[in-house]
Order: sequence, then C-alpha cells, then structure tokens
Amino acid sequence: MPKISLKAQKQLLLAWPVHERQGREDFFAAPGNARALELIGAPANWPDPILLLSGPGGVGKTHLARIFAAEQGALQITPQDLVGITTLPAPVLVLDDADQALTTAGEIGLFHLTNLVRAHGGRLLLTARRPPQFWGLTTPDLLSRLRLALMADLALPDADVLRAAMTKLIAERQMSLEPALLEVLTTRLERSIPAMRAAIERLDQLSLEHQRPITRAMIYAVIDDGSEPGLFDHGALPSDKDDDF
Repeated sequence: MPKISLKAQKQLLLAWPVHERQGREDFFAAPGNARALELIGAPANWPDPILLLSGPGGVGKTHLARIFAAEQGALQITPQDLVGITTLPAPVLVLDDADQALTTAGEIGLFHLTNLVRAHGGRLLLTARRPPQFWGLTTPDLLSRLRLALMADLALPDADVLRAAMTKLIAERQMSLEPALLEVLTTRLERSIPAMRAAIERLDQLSLEHQRPITRAMIYAVIDDGSEPGLFDHGALPSDKDDDF
C-alpha cells in the first residue's frame, strides 16, 4: 500500500466532517436570551407580526432563527431577495442579518415586505446586530415601520453558557478535554460561540496532526492565534512536563 504524505494526511484530517446541531434542544438557554427563546415559540401571541432579535455576533440569533424556521415552516430569505418584492413570498418568513448588505433597493423591498406581512397576517422574524435606528437607513418611513416591531435584545453569554457551549462543540467532534483545560478556554477566549467554535476546530486539528491529547500548551497557542514562532513547527511539541494538568 503506498504511503500517504504528511501533507495529504493533514488534508484528510482537516476534511473530517463535523455535524453542528442547531435544534431547540441544542440551544443554550440563559437569562440573556430567555425572552427571545420564549417569543420564537409563540408567534401567534406577538403583539406585532414582526419580531426583531438584536445583539452582537455569537449570541445565538441565527440559531434562534433556524429554530423558528424549522418549527414554523418559515421561508428563509436574504437581503438580496428583497429587491423588487411585490408579493408576500410565504406566510412566515425569516430574514437573518437584516442589517447587512441592505442596498437602497433592498431597503425599499424591506419596506414593502413589512407592509405585506402586516396587511396579510403573516409573520416575519428579523435578526440584526443592532436596533434599526443604528442601521443607517435612507428609505423614508422604513425606520418607523421597523420601530413598530416587537424587539428582543440578546446579551453575550455568561460563563455557564460558554462552558455548556464548549462541551457541546467538543462532543460534536468526539474530542476529549480535561475540565481544567476547558476552564482555561472558557475564561480566556472571547465571549462568543463563533470564537469558541474556531478554537475547538484548531485544537482538534492540532491534536489529530500530532496524534496526542490536547495540552495546555496547545490551548495557549490557539488563544494566542497560534502565532508563537516554532511552537508547532516541524512536529515539535512541548513535553507534558510543560503542562500543569
């Protein structure tokens, strides 16, 4: 059997599939997202047919939007789909990242969409990083339409939520991480799920490439963006003596 080069081995490792679960049972409920989680489950009780979820990246807006879409059979659209819209595409809609890539034509389309949803008894879930008054909108009356929407702000996850998220990400990759090392990641990384996902992916790569369990040295290299010169060059790894765990 021909040998596989080290480069080819790494390419195979990096291509290993990861199944990210994004159902309701996989969402990490916390005080900072409790109201949003409750609202997406009861659209019939909304005082307005439009719900806007806002918050910084990594707080779970897209996850909530996917839960809502799955449970309500909603059609997911993009800002580009707004251009030239004249009819309601579906009774229930989801527009993730509504504040991104909104051209003038997109703004006009969103204006018409909000009117169509309200006129025809539809439901529309929007997500955005900030409330609409900070989107820099130029279309007359669009801001006033959006301000009528039901709004829920999501806060950054606390330490308990981050630990739970990290545990989930580790399980998805069938990895093993000691509790003390998990605590280092939780306390030192940026407080967002995307940052943790990127760190776990990099740690998985390092562990597979060097065929050894994750060490504290690996974790600190990932926390520092792996920029420490020579730390993982030429297969050289710190010995276990360099780790306190």
